[in-house]
Amino acid sequence: MLEPPLFVDRRDESCRLRNAVIKREGLMILSPAGIGKTALATSVFASLPEGLKGRCLEIRGAKDFRGLLRELVGCLHKTGDRNLRRRLHSEGVSAQTFAPWLKGLSSSRLKGALYRALEGGDYRIFLDHLPPLTKAAASVLKEMFWMRRTPIYLLLRDDEEQKIDRLCRFFYWGEQERLKLQPLPGGSGG
Repeated sequence: MLEPPLFVDRRDESCRLRNAVIKREGLMILSPAGIGKTALATSVFASLPEGLKGRCLEIRGAKDFRGLLRELVGCLHKTGDRNLRRRLHSEGVSAQTFAPWLKGLSSSRLKGALYRALEGGDYRIFLDHLPPLTKAAASVLKEMFWMRRTPIYLLLRDDEEQKIDRLCRFFYWGEQERLKLQPLPGGSGG
């Protein structure tokens, strides 16, 4: 087990998340708002080897399903994903025309670009503040996780019980896939 740097009294949580990322195991990180889910993920990212760090896609606060897809494809573009670059080249999309191309894609084409890139890459996806879990969004998450074998890390407020229960049933996750953050002693959020 690799030891990440100390993160304000969150050594155990840091180790657990870091090891899950290295072993390609999905995880749900739960806590009340303001306890440090995002800070924990950021700290763990900083501790990862460069090659692995570049394959962690972090999406924060996507507003809706289509926004989530756009952000994921945009992250893959930033990583220089070969499958996505081939597609862009075949469609005549350059660095200057990528943003309008991305904005103009339908959800179906966004999913296609995403799935092809995930098939050829070794990515991990962190979703911080998941948009409303529509049937379409749930279907894409399931496709990424089970069919494309891409680990997903969900950062959720633990007061979203209904969403958490649905996600656990959906991914077939139990208690071992939940990392519950408690307030730090002395009331510091970290």
